Parts: sequence; structure tokens; C-alpha cells
Amino acid sequence: MFQTNVSQRVRTGLALAMAALPLLPMTGCAAVMANLVKAEKAEQRSFSVSGQPSVIVDTFNGPITAKAASEGEVEAVVTKIGSGATMEAAQADLENVIVNYSQDGDTIRIVAKRTGPRVLGSSGASSELKVPASTLLSLTTSNGEISASGIAREVTARSSNREIGVLRGRGKLDLIRNRDESCAPYHPVLRIT
Repeated sequence: MFQTNVSQRVRTGLALAMAALPLLPMTGCAAVMANLVKAEKAEQRSFSVSGQPSVIVDTFNGPITAKAASEGEVEAVVTKIGSGATMEAAQADLENVIVNYSQDGDTIRIVAKRTGPRVLGSSGASSELKVPASTLLSLTTSNGEISASGIAREVTARSSNREIGVLRGRGKLDLIRNRDESCAPYHPVLRIT
């Protein structure tokens, strides 16, 4: 009888330990991310436009927000994010986040990329846009929420694992989000109002 109880306890303990195994990668991601220091540096650009402009944003590890504002100008604030074990390392990591801005007629492109070696952390770039309501938007982020408000033309949005929201949109919507299972304990949604 004693042998049966010990054997049963061992099996129960083993079952409980095995049940917790799928949670280990998430706790590892959370523990590593929680111990990192972040540094931020904002860059602001303005572009004069006429007619119906197009704005293309491609970024990583950061949200994109676009709001309808005054006609004739596109304003962009891109915040680069560096991370590291210390503030000095996080500030040095900012140099690995490169943002390219270009304008060809009424088409504005903002592309953020990581150039240096990938380190464990969460460097990236977030984008805040103020655009004319008549702007055609193409917004892509590999890890961040996307929101657009008051846009009268087409909105194309791609996010790997976060929410996409369109508020007071009057144009065609092309919204796709994919779920990255590695560190994301949430479920992405599309929100259209």
C-alpha cells in the first residue's frame, strides 16, 4: 500500500510538472523583457503634399497611429527604441534602429529597420502620423498595434500579432494580422467602428 501511494504521488507530481512546461517559454520571454532597460529618441518630419497623398510606413516592434488632420501636410513622429542591460547599452542600441524618410511627389515612405546584430531585447520604432483625410495609407509593423482614425481613402494595415483598429474610416479596408506564438499571450483582434 505504501508503494502505491509513493508511485501515485510521483505520477501526480510528474503530471503537474509536465503541464507547466508549455508555460516556460512565455515566462522566459517575460523575464528577459522585464529586465531590459529601454531608451527612446523621437524624430519629427513634415512633408508638404497636394491632392490625394499616399503614406507608406513599414516598421518593427512598435505601434503605428494615423489620424486625419489638416490638408496639405503630412506630419510624422517616429520614436526609435533601443534596449539593453544598462542605459548605456540601450542608448547604444538606438544606433541600430535606422529610419529612412523619402518623398516622391505626393507619396511619403517611412521605413524603420534594424541594422546591427540582433540582440535579445525589444528595440524597434513607433510611428505617429497626422495626415490629410484624403490620404491612402499602407501601414505595416512586425509587432505592434495599428490604428487609423478619420481616413476617407483606402487603409491597408498589416500587423504580425497586435490589434488593428479603424475609427471613422470611409474608404476600402484591407486589414490582415497574423499571430506570432513565440511571446504573445494575447489574441489579436480587428476593430472597425
